[in-house]
Amino acid sequence: GGISDFMIPNKKGNLTGLVNYDDKLIVFAEKSMHIISNTDGAIENFYVQNLETEVGCTFFKSIVVCDSVLYWAWNNEFYRYVGVKPEKISNPLNAFIGHSGFTYSEVATTDGRNIYFNYYPVNTGYMFVYDTLLGKWYIRDYIDGFFAEYNNSFGGNSVNGILHGS
Repeated sequence: GGISDFMIPNKKGNLTGLVNYDDKLIVFAEKSMHIISNTDGAIENFYVQNLETEVGCTFFKSIVVCDSVLYWAWNNEFYRYVGVKPEKISNPLNAFIGHSGFTYSEVATTDGRNIYFNYYPVNTGYMFVYDTLLGKWYIRDYIDGFFAEYNNSFGGNSVNGILHGS
C-alpha cells in the first residue's frame, strides 16, 4: 500500500517476532519491543512507539496471546504485557532455570487458561506451565515433547487437560 521500507528506531538486534495485539502490531527484536500503530487508519500515518529497550523476544514461536494478555520468552525469562509495560513473571523459576543449563524456549501455546512453554536444557526437555488465573508455575519434564491441537486440548498426550510429553 505505498510503503516499501519501514524503519524501527532504537531497535536492538535482529527482528525476532511480531504479533497483532490490541489492534496494534507488536514488533520484537533481540533486545527491544515496539508498537506500530496509527490514529486514523491511513497507511501514511503509522508511527512507532519504543515500548521496551531492555527486553526482547528469543524466538517468534514463543509468543502467545491468552485472554487479552501477551506472553513470550526472552533468554531464560518469561514475560507478559497487558498494555502498559512488560512484566517479568518467571521469578519463581529462577533457581530451577539457573541450575539446569537451559538454552532457550522454542514454542509456546495456550489452552485458554494455561500458557505452555517447552524449554530445552542440555539433556532433557521441560515444559513450564503458567496458570494465568492463579499466577502459578508448574514444571513437567518430557523427552521430545511437542505441541499439537487434538480434541480442543494441546500436547502430545493430554489427559484431563494435563499436558504430557509425546
